[in-house]
Amino acid sequence: MPIFAFSSSLVAVDLISGRVAPAIAITAIFALWARWMKGVTPSGALAGFGVALAIYLGAGPGGFAVVFGVFLLTALATRWRHSIKLQHGKDAATGRNGWQVLANLFAAAAVCAVCVFYPRAFRYLMPGAVAALAEAAADTVSSEIGEGVRGHTYLIVGFSRVDAGLDGGISLIGTLCGFLAASSVGLLAWITGLVDIRWAVIAAACGFVGMLFDSILGATLERRGFLGNDGVNFLSTVFAADLALVLSWWLA
Repeated sequence: MPIFAFSSSLVAVDLISGRVAPAIAITAIFALWARWMKGVTPSGALAGFGVALAIYLGAGPGGFAVVFGVFLLTALATRWRHSIKLQHGKDAATGRNGWQVLANLFAAAAVCAVCVFYPRAFRYLMPGAVAALAEAAADTVSSEIGEGVRGHTYLIVGFSRVDAGLDGGISLIGTLCGFLAASSVGLLAWITGLVDIRWAVIAAACGFVGMLFDSILGATLERRGFLGNDGVNFLSTVFAADLALVLSWWLA
């Protein structure tokens, strides 16, 4: 065991030394660009730099590409029909703050950070990171599209009719778009070589289930004031990551 740990540490040092310079440069540019695009606040840019750096160091350029894809998906969904959302009470805040960024991306960053020190476990851990990113994309896209369309919305617990945008509310179009967003993240993870096609499908499915779990938490704990939106998002990404990691351990 000590020999394995020592050899793993040496591999980790080699990986870090080769990735740290480009990782810092690329993720810093990404954070500044996201701020310039008003996708994040200053605190959101700082938090985004931290989590993107951890993901880049642990998963390489492919991991960063998936994070970038998640950012584009969520940014486009957020801006789609934004004026209509504002008319129905949508918060006019400009960009996600640091806590919101961490709530959505910390789980994936934590898994990738473990990969830095245990690179031999990469293939077993990466489905968890991809699932967490898939959940973050699916949750945001489903909510934003659902609020923009404002179709029939039902509470996921009890299925009573509610207004679009209410905590725990789901719609057919929003759920479908969430599924497509999770699938897109899984596909991108496969294209970039983070996971094979089987685990891309499993990770995307775990992300979609995590999105539904998010709605359950929203309909129960959040509506009763036990959790805030950031707490719900954090627990949902952790749930998706853990589900994928359990399946990875069980099936592998």
